[in-house]
Amino acid sequence: MAAAGIVAGLIALGVWLAGLLPGLGIGLGKTAANDGNQKTTPKVEPKKEPPIQQPDVVEVRVDGKRLLLKDVRDGKPTYRPLPLRDVVELARKAPGNARGVKVRIDVIVTADLDTLDRLKSALAQAGLKRDQIDELKEDFR
Repeated sequence: MAAAGIVAGLIALGVWLAGLLPGLGIGLGKTAANDGNQKTTPKVEPKKEPPIQQPDVVEVRVDGKRLLLKDVRDGKPTYRPLPLRDVVELARKAPGNARGVKVRIDVIVTADLDTLDRLKSALAQAGLKRDQIDELKEDFR
């Protein structure tokens, strides 16, 4: 019986000491923030889009309610969402092509016509004339 008491006392002493020493014992005590066994996830910075370069002709696609600016880098075209005010500002600053066209609007089947009307109205308010805007429409059949 005395042996059982000694064993119980040693177990209690071990649990108590484990609580005092972080990172040791049976997990009842405090643990270190990272004892080497835990995986830490590195902070991942969100991918930053390169700044928009002023094109000679602003090419914008109306897709649903979104305006997507055509951006060609390394010969590969991509479409970036852009707010109306930014599209208008780029168009206003665009030097245009040999025919004087500053904006080419690509109207696809999924285009929201109210969004298209808002774009054309904003371009007109910014001083662009009808002959400075090309509008390309997909076949809506």
